[in-house]
Amino acid sequence: MPLLVLLTLGCLGHPDSGEQPFEAQNLLLLSVDTYRRDYLERYGATTGLTPFVDELAARSLVLDRHSSCSNWTLGGVLCANNGRYSADFDFVARLPVAHREVVPERASLASWLRDEGFVTILLTSNGWLEGDWHHDAGYTYAEHPRTDVGTSIWEQGRNKLLEQINQGAERWFLHVHLKEPHSPYKPPDEYLEALEDLEPIDYDLSTTDGHDDARYSLGSMSEEERALVMEHLRIRYDGEMAYLDDTLAGIWADASNRGLLENTLVAFWSDHGEQFYERERWGHAYDLYEEETGALAFFWHHGIEPQAISEPTHHIDIAPTALRWLELDLPDEITGEPVLEAEPDRVFFGTTVGRAGPQLTASQGDLRMHYDFDGGDLLAYDLGVDPDAATDIYDPFDPEQTALWGALDAYATELEPLLEEYRRVEPDR
Repeated sequence: MPLLVLLTLGCLGHPDSGEQPFEAQNLLLLSVDTYRRDYLERYGATTGLTPFVDELAARSLVLDRHSSCSNWTLGGVLCANNGRYSADFDFVARLPVAHREVVPERASLASWLRDEGFVTILLTSNGWLEGDWHHDAGYTYAEHPRTDVGTSIWEQGRNKLLEQINQGAERWFLHVHLKEPHSPYKPPDEYLEALEDLEPIDYDLSTTDGHDDARYSLGSMSEEERALVMEHLRIRYDGEMAYLDDTLAGIWADASNRGLLENTLVAFWSDHGEQFYERERWGHAYDLYEEETGALAFFWHHGIEPQAISEPTHHIDIAPTALRWLELDLPDEITGEPVLEAEPDRVFFGTTVGRAGPQLTASQGDLRMHYDFDGGDLLAYDLGVDPDAATDIYDPFDPEQTALWGALDAYATELEPLLEEYRRVEPDR
């Protein structure tokens, strides 16, 4: 697939400038779970496992330096659907069972569109988006089928949407969140043929328990055993990605054939990534580095000119961008910005209370700082020359780092009342 040709940012425009070349009546939001962005050709992949997503990106406005605000689903989806950090409505998503809390009442993309007369529909099998966590508030209909099969989830959402259209709905918002390629990586057998060439292992990676037993044991394995188990895991993840790509291609064809893509803005994004032992862990909800927080995000419409946005963008920008191109006013609560209007030197924050405890990041341009809320460790990276964040360049006398630490410290202070059970200490440097 050809890579996207870079065009000038002025060719798309937005309603306020009078330059928007298309009219978007509806919004289709396709979000996917646990998707590593480096599987796309535009980000260096050579495997050819994602031809549909590669081709769709080539016809879209793509955010090439996009990040999620968290490294697991609840935190990431909250930012994307609310257009602001969850701390703005006094909430921090917490993975540890003993500290989990229900998401508080708040306005969201779904409620803003519902207030504008849209019928709003959510379909997903991901438990973090269910009513138990008050995450599906704002939707006219929120369905949570007990299946991870993407085509089935799409069909149920599509049928509910067609039912509402037949009953007179004039504008609609359909959000379909696909849980795959989340662990335990169990695509259909035809996507796992490469496993036949490997030696067997003592773990059943097709089950959640077996998958967890293997990845939690990686650190105690011999190098040879670890390499073999990781190869099994990688082939299974590859199979999930290829299967998901075929699923998305089928969803797109069905939506197009039924006329659902006419006058519709499509937002495609991933909630977070997946670590492949880059930090001696496999999975997500561990660290706030690129392998876990780097995310896909692009927008498609028949009238969009393909473009690449090279400035950093963030999940909090997805909702305001969609609202802008639907020609709706931006609510006062939103702190994200429509991507073509955003200031390039904005500071972004990342937050997780996951498997490795509370962690925060602040990013501005190529500079990113990582802060361990428990231990007080402070690290800095220049992602322009070190995109893998392999070399800590923290310098307490560097003025840019001092300024960014000031922003990060202020954000940590804001979060402190929301993390009362965790002890905050000063940076250990």
